[in-house]
Amino acid sequence: MPVRMDEKTRQQLTELFDQMEGDVTLHVFTSEECAYCEEAEQIADILDGLSDKLRVEKWRHEESPAKAEELGVDKYPAMVIQGRKPARCRYYGLPVGYEFSVLVDTILDAAGGEPSVSEETLKIISGVSQPVHIQVFVSPTCPYSPISARTAFKFALLNRNISSDVIEATEFPELVQKYQIRAVPKIIINEVVQFEGAGPEEDFAKKVLEAVKLSER
Repeated sequence: MPVRMDEKTRQQLTELFDQMEGDVTLHVFTSEECAYCEEAEQIADILDGLSDKLRVEKWRHEESPAKAEELGVDKYPAMVIQGRKPARCRYYGLPVGYEFSVLVDTILDAAGGEPSVSEETLKIISGVSQPVHIQVFVSPTCPYSPISARTAFKFALLNRNISSDVIEATEFPELVQKYQIRAVPKIIINEVVQFEGAGPEEDFAKKVLEAVKLSER
């Protein structure tokens, strides 16, 4: 199905991206065996023409497996957002519906380098000194999913020890089955902490801390 953007939305995004403080690269990974890779590339092509501060790089897994490994990509389609700081913000699936705003807002955050969070959250996340892997399962029709997805990406931008994956659940049924996902957003941290729902960012940060402590055992 072709992906289109109306002129009003295109103009709004152009104005937003022109205000970016720094450059951002959007790495788009596709594979030959991928149901939605063509649509993912179409979204990337639309964004690529909106601002000279946003650069899109396309990678085909079969041709560039080393690049996928470098950025930790293991599912397709995938979009990896990289700005001023080295960070692991990976979106798996199509960022459509409510999730499109997550992609746009994270691009803007990456350009600035310092996403806005509360003092308590910043204190907790800044203190993480061990690897943390966050997975957030979302749906483009769920209005609460973007809250958890944005928070996870903010954490990855604030601390290079944290990598965050936002995963469109219906596109990866094997993971839905593995983690017994019955509702979204569903958050899994280091495979040891799981919870559902979109609560305050401070509570999310405390769950990250809990996962770190459990992983040390």
